[in-house]
Amino acid sequence: MSESIILLVDDDADVLQMLAAALEKQGYTCQRHVSGEDALEDLDIDAIDLAIVDVRLPGMDGVALTSELKKLAGGEQFLPVVVVTGGDELAERVRAFEHGCDDFLTKPVNITELTARCRSLLVRRQQRQELVTANERLRELQVKKQDLAALVVHDLRNPLSAIQGNIELLIEELGESTEFVREALGDCHKLAGRALFLVAGLLDVEELAEGLLHAELQTVSVSDVVHQATPHHEATIRMRELSLEFELEENLQARLDPDLVGRLVENLLDNSVRYAPRRGKVTVRAGSENGALVILVGNNGPPVPEAERERIFGRYYRLEARRAGARANRGLGLYFCTLAAHAHGGTIAVESIDDLQACFVLRLPQP
Repeated sequence: MSESIILLVDDDADVLQMLAAALEKQGYTCQRHVSGEDALEDLDIDAIDLAIVDVRLPGMDGVALTSELKKLAGGEQFLPVVVVTGGDELAERVRAFEHGCDDFLTKPVNITELTARCRSLLVRRQQRQELVTANERLRELQVKKQDLAALVVHDLRNPLSAIQGNIELLIEELGESTEFVREALGDCHKLAGRALFLVAGLLDVEELAEGLLHAELQTVSVSDVVHQATPHHEATIRMRELSLEFELEENLQARLDPDLVGRLVENLLDNSVRYAPRRGKVTVRAGSENGALVILVGNNGPPVPEAERERIFGRYYRLEARRAGARANRGLGLYFCTLAAHAHGGTIAVESIDDLQACFVLRLPQP
């Protein structure tokens, strides 16, 4: 604290001299001024660690000066200001506090009290600066973490795309021979497609969360969007002996981003397929309702508890309980669904509707 610089503002030369002498004896450097206007002229606010100002100054008074000093210091920098009063007027103190004052001293100033208050406020300033520095460091680390994740995800896309392309070539070359090999390669092709889907989701979550990714609206067939989202779940549906039913309004078209909504529906299907009871039913419905496109994806399994229905869409939400023998989605799938719905100006919620006790309801307004 010995290198701290203290701004002193008082129109009484004797008081200025007394304050400066006491503080300089403690190792502080003092800048003396007789008015608020004088103090603000050519002031380097970053060089000041603490200010002590008389409340009754000629021209700009101490309260107005306090307000100006706080404004110059900005929101993150804590510049403590002590106001010196000539009496114990409550209204004067309240007004000073409302304008940013941090402490008071009453004339005649007690030197021991003066140095103790300065020491305490300067410690608070140093702690605040350390917190600001730490927060800035955390922000930098977060940016680096996001950049690294983005680089890894981008780097994953190339080899996964190459694997998928080579598998497609092998399947074509094999023709109708060696059915077992064709099936194995077909499964690998689906898995590579699933991995690419997850990689794309990771990228889009970051961009959607930052408001950088926008829905590119097109007039499309809702049936096409829905059916394109289902192939990745065929193996799980067969393994768990589920029935997948579609109840889609005939010739339904809507304005939406087919890529975002397609992946949104796929995420909802993923959740519904894994939560459905064995030999249960998964249903996808789509139709128009009150000027909005409504897509429902659900199953006849147990309902999502009321307490979980909003939190389940959180980015870092983890549901540890098991329902119907399935562990909850641990990825960013439902968070992505929320962001994609919001990008369309729409909503998504969990409801219980008719025979679909666990049902996701997507509502997208239509022009």
